[in-house]
Amino acid sequence: MIIPEEVKKSIILKQQRSVGEFAPQLEKEYNALIPYLPKECSNIWDIGAGLGGIDVFLSKHYDNPQIYLTDYNESDENIFFGFNDKYCAYNSFDLSKKLLDANGVKNYIFDDLRGVRKLPFEADIIISLLSCCFHYPITEHLTQILYRSWKDTVLILDMRIGYDPTNILEPYFKELARLPYRKWFRYIGVRK
Repeated sequence: MIIPEEVKKSIILKQQRSVGEFAPQLEKEYNALIPYLPKECSNIWDIGAGLGGIDVFLSKHYDNPQIYLTDYNESDENIFFGFNDKYCAYNSFDLSKKLLDANGVKNYIFDDLRGVRKLPFEADIIISLLSCCFHYPITEHLTQILYRSWKDTVLILDMRIGYDPTNILEPYFKELARLPYRKWFRYIGVRK
């Protein structure tokens, strides 16, 4: 993965993880997802996309599918991490664009949570790493997840330990895997 200098120097990247860990960690996460990814994929919806790092790997895996990156396009002065009802924005679509462009990702659309909404009609993969179910409940996006998924859509969510909404998902998604991490587990399901 190519990380442009402006992204390397950004406070956004430094707040999330060390620059040196960024690409290797995302590659490790992508490799763990490979067995669960659908054979074909035209549309990916990344909720809480951040800089779009995992989307670089998914774009190469599927030879440039359409990627929708949902997030805030702003960064709050006081950044906090946790699971609560207060939102904290820490992203920049300009930096995301630089990372995606540097890595040859061509088909992407930004969906600004406080601006112009551009959501996929349907998605083959819906992914939310360390965002939905990690910082806030599934209910924030559940209606749209159900509306924009179809039979065999793969759903990938990081769920904070102590918050397990799989009972909400069970009527709609069949669980394929639950990958353990440190303060969370990664849920992987497929739409029934």
